[in-house]
Amino acid sequence: MTESVMTALIGFSIVFGGAMAGMAANILWPGPLSCGETKDVVRGATGMLSLLAALVLGLLLSSAKNSFDTKTREVQEFAANLALLGSVLHDYGPEAKPAWVLMREATLAKVHLMWPNDSRNMPVMFDPRLVGKFEAVQGMVLALTPQSNAQHWLQSRALQIVAEIDHERWLIGAQSGSSIQPPFLYILLCWITALFFSFGLFARVNTITFLALLICAASISAAVLLILDLDSPFAGLITISPQPILHALAMAAEVVPP
Repeated sequence: MTESVMTALIGFSIVFGGAMAGMAANILWPGPLSCGETKDVVRGATGMLSLLAALVLGLLLSSAKNSFDTKTREVQEFAANLALLGSVLHDYGPEAKPAWVLMREATLAKVHLMWPNDSRNMPVMFDPRLVGKFEAVQGMVLALTPQSNAQHWLQSRALQIVAEIDHERWLIGAQSGSSIQPPFLYILLCWITALFFSFGLFARVNTITFLALLICAASISAAVLLILDLDSPFAGLITISPQPILHALAMAAEVVPP
């Protein structure tokens, strides 16, 4: 069970527990709740609280979706630069082939590291020592000795692409964690729990009310799960696919056979 699923289940338990606590208070303490002024005050307060909870929930969901889209775009740019590098090194000549072989192996090791579940069926062995070899590719390209103006230009272009790939690699790694601060989520769950407590406080205790509160609590926990999964796109139920990178390597392999 992933951490996001565990957090969503805990959130469901807290929120639905708040509703059940409200129902229990309704049964054990019915007198003051029958007062019309009391109902008006509580409903006004919970109305303001529901507005705040909706705003924060929408903000977290929007932030998580933007983060997911940004990381997806970075993976796609990484893949595009890989395919372009393979083409440039092929045009340079056979002297550049060792640099491409090392780049391919380092990239596959990176895929194994970041997507262990998606890459487990790949026909290559994962060597963790290769993850840090991206810088060595730049040195191999720099060590090439161009014999013509075309090779000079291709070497310069390859160095530029390798630098971009290295930058994107570090960027993807730095953004692999969560960007949502836990206090935002904790405060949101507290607000929603208070809302469900008020729902149970004034609800008529019957099966329909119980099922309605159960479904609503499950929906809130599903929204929390969606937020956490979108914010951690390399692990969980909703993940960025490594297929653009693997496809780019396959395309380059057709140009530069391994």
